[in-house]
Amino acid sequence: DGASDELVIEGSGNSGMTILSGTSGEGGIKFGDSGDNDAGRIVYDHSTDNMLFLTSGNTQFTITDDGRGISEFTALAWVRVDQTGSQGIDDSQNVSSISDDGAGKTTVNFDNNMANANYSITMCSENNSYQGTTSASTSAFAFAIANSSASYEDRLRVSAVVHGTGL
Repeated sequence: DGASDELVIEGSGNSGMTILSGTSGEGGIKFGDSGDNDAGRIVYDHSTDNMLFLTSGNTQFTITDDGRGISEFTALAWVRVDQTGSQGIDDSQNVSSISDDGAGKTTVNFDNNMANANYSITMCSENNSYQGTTSASTSAFAFAIANSSASYEDRLRVSAVVHGTGL
């Protein structure tokens, strides 16, 4: 492509390019113009083993060292909890454990802390239960499930999804 021929790596077999950086440094490719020399970037951060994609100088998408993709459009965490009997996690992402806080009450603990406590939690449970968040911190959130009589009660399936600005 004549518009992109300043650097060409070509071979008849395998070809490639390597960027070597210090173990706590970053390797990257920058995209700029006359007004901003690094408006867009692709960065590998060796200190966290994360790959970052930046536009306008801001990280828009991160691929973490465990393969998760994080952006403002991806769930930072999700969990499905069985509160009946001995509470347990049916399945989850970025959730390390739960705590049984009594009938209908559960605390969800994150594997990786949130950037702040201003994230959003969307929840649902079966049988038209009333659910709500009772507290939120960077490391956990708590919720309670009540029936139509406002009495707390355990539910077989409670699902929660967390969205926010990043970890």
